[in-house]
Amino acid sequence: MMKKGLLFFIFIMAVLWTKGQLPDNIRFIAGYPNYEYDLAGGEINEVYTAAILKRQGDSLVQDMLLCDSLNILSYLRYYYSNHIITALLAQKENKDNSIADLGYRIIMLDTRTMDTTIIVIPKTVSVYGVQYKLLSSAFSVLSDNENLSYALEYFNFDLPKKGSKPRLIDYNINPSNHKLEISNPIQFRKIIASGSSATPYLFNNRRGDGVILKSDMENNLLRIASGLDVDSIYPLVLPKEFKLPSIYGATVIINNPKMEAMYFYEYTDSSMICRILNKKTQEWDKLDLIAPGSGGKLIMKDFGNWIVGCNRVSTGHPNPKVNQLPGQDAWKNQSTIYSPSTYKLLDEYEHFYAEGYLYFYNIDTKNYIEWNTKQADSEILMVRNDTVYYRKYDAIYMAPIIDGKKLGKSILLISSKEVPSIHFIFFKGE
Repeated sequence: MMKKGLLFFIFIMAVLWTKGQLPDNIRFIAGYPNYEYDLAGGEINEVYTAAILKRQGDSLVQDMLLCDSLNILSYLRYYYSNHIITALLAQKENKDNSIADLGYRIIMLDTRTMDTTIIVIPKTVSVYGVQYKLLSSAFSVLSDNENLSYALEYFNFDLPKKGSKPRLIDYNINPSNHKLEISNPIQFRKIIASGSSATPYLFNNRRGDGVILKSDMENNLLRIASGLDVDSIYPLVLPKEFKLPSIYGATVIINNPKMEAMYFYEYTDSSMICRILNKKTQEWDKLDLIAPGSGGKLIMKDFGNWIVGCNRVSTGHPNPKVNQLPGQDAWKNQSTIYSPSTYKLLDEYEHFYAEGYLYFYNIDTKNYIEWNTKQADSEILMVRNDTVYYRKYDAIYMAPIIDGKKLGKSILLISSKEVPSIHFIFFKGE
């Protein structure tokens, strides 16, 4: 009798999986950060909202609003290992709100409890008798023994480059007490780097969510760029017998409790190399991705011991009306409340060419899996419990990872007009 009951349970679960009914605590994050926005930049014609969505039948509905039309979304990330969603909002200027009243806010959401912390950040600070403005593009998240804080940078580029007063000042703000304190670039030793976004047209070249390091080729060390008289060594033991290949140093792409992924500007005419440190074994490995050398893009983000992203991505081919991209015929030339249309993104903001190849790589097993969606606007949204969730333009699928070595049959989870605006998912309560 027990055996029959177990078989019936397995059958029911299989039916639910086939119909894409699992899991019911899945949430979708929709939004398009305006990385170039600055409070002094004047009016922005198009403003998009950001929200957490949930599935209701065959549709997506708002579960929680993150950014409304009175604000500019400057930054949006989900930090899987820390169970935190972070958004940076700038208040939009309008006729009823003078520029003097504008400021920034950090929205910090814990996905385990859905508790929200709001931190107000001043748009300017006064130091050394002069005013400095917030450089929103230099926003980063730090972790010290699982205690999160935020790294901010304020600037005054009117000051002389070699004057007595710095043009850039680093700050740190702690969510527990909301206290804003002057810091220094050495705080980037504790940076949480979650990758370069996993879709080609949202590739982030900013300083935020990563750190660019300088080479100390004489000592074969990496250093954090700093104009201060401080110990600027970045605490990373390089691979044995490895010599820094470039005076440009390296970029920290991923840094989580399990791994650190670095780009040392190693590339050939057909590939780009990412080096990965497994923090548990202290062993280095490398991931060789197909890309046209200096014109390629490393598109990756992390989920624990998984690295995921898009392969065979390059800069160029900016105009989809002239350069046909795989799957382009399915695109709709219509924006949503959450983001511009893919056409508009390519026409006005982003330049890339992608073939639709997605990949994921496990740093422990060293298994690499890649497949072609035949849709340039594709990305992996999550790897969880041997299941991969990915977006193929306006549809989200899930598929099992079989024996950690190959992808099983994909099942449609949801398809809607909002899906092209979704670049992160999470599971409520986890």
